[in-house]
Amino acid sequence: MEDKKLEKLISLSDEIFAKYLLREDLFYGKIENKAKIIRESLELGRKVGRDKKNIFSDINQLRDFYDLDIKYEEEKSDFDYYELAYFEDEKIILNNENIRKIEDMASLINLPIFEEIKIEDIILAHELYHKIEEDEKLFTDRVYITYKKMGFISKKVKLKASSEIGAMAFAKSFLDLGFNPLIINYLLAKAFDKEEILYRKIYKDIK
Repeated sequence: MEDKKLEKLISLSDEIFAKYLLREDLFYGKIENKAKIIRESLELGRKVGRDKKNIFSDINQLRDFYDLDIKYEEEKSDFDYYELAYFEDEKIILNNENIRKIEDMASLINLPIFEEIKIEDIILAHELYHKIEEDEKLFTDRVYITYKKMGFISKKVKLKASSEIGAMAFAKSFLDLGFNPLIINYLLAKAFDKEEILYRKIYKDIK
């Protein structure tokens, strides 16, 4: 099955996907130094990926080292609609149903890029980065912005996008992927017949 939109997305740089993640952040309009956050988050994720790759030969060794409890959940109520997994309290919770949808779609499209990599491994690498950044107090998990709510009242909040950009870069680096990990999000959207929305956000609206 030919998919021209997917082909275009695969050709995009990591910076474009990072811009998309930053724009999706709730506090995007209040973020200063956007380009710096993207650049430093990508660089850090890539570096951590290379460093861990020098120590651990594959995702299984990395997972075993951090000794996290891996759980598979079927209940949709535990996840947001398009959510694949989350890291919480020394556990990685995987959305089994959505992962199967991605696997089925990748098989239907017959994508060569998934012949030597498991969808689940990409998701695990992403979530393991959140464990690593928490343990090692990495920059991506410590980006805060302060903005005025009303008059002289200000609020300080942690930025989520920097962490997601770092995790994306880490997964690509550690697994030696030839494509951006967010491609699997497109496959999930396609499984729900919603790929045009995601495509426009990543490709047309940003590029």
